Amino acid sequence: MALNWSNLITRHPVTGATRVLTPDLLAEASLAPKTDDPDWHTALSLARSPWQDSYKVAARPVRATLERAFRDMVCATGDARIAGIDSSQLPDGRARRHLHGLLEMGAALGDLPADLAAVRHVIQNGTHLETLAMCPAPFGCFDTTLEATLHARLLADHGATEGPPWEVEAGQGALGQVQAHLLKKMLHQCRVMTACGSLACGMRWKRRIWPLV
Repeated sequence: MALNWSNLITRHPVTGATRVLTPDLLAEASLAPKTDDPDWHTALSLARSPWQDSYKVAARPVRATLERAFRDMVCATGDARIAGIDSSQLPDGRARRHLHGLLEMGAALGDLPADLAAVRHVIQNGTHLETLAMCPAPFGCFDTTLEATLHARLLADHGATEGPPWEVEAGQGALGQVQAHLLKKMLHQCRVMTACGSLACGMRWKRRIWPLV
């Protein structure tokens, strides 16, 4: 599962406004070095890869699928480094071949995508330019190991807020008031969807906004 940025919410120390942490904000706050765009075409064109023939026939959908799988693999680590993943621990078969192929593809990329590279940099070095006090994890859990590690590092560097944004009062100033108003509207929509029996929508809102009961 890929990193879910909406699980990482920070609260501004002056205005009290809450915001979802974004890759750009994280990179700026940590002075993360710029990275070159990964060379997906070269990495996906490796000889003897499990998807070599498929990529020749349908490059776009194969790339989309493998990029998503690669991100899932990186987010399953605790440090955004794939060098420690050992595919030999799996029994011989399709899963082992595909994991080995993803690891070889990752080595051929040159570097991680920019958002994951910023996460790796922060886990190693912390953030310095801006205070990023973190709200607790939504409902006490994260979607991926990498999210949990990043959250723990930011907590260690900047501390925690009083509570998640759906439990605290509106912050000072116009921005805080606007956010409080929008949050109330979203909570109302959430309850309406639940009352209408929309399970799919209700579960999505449950994860992001409010514990539906």
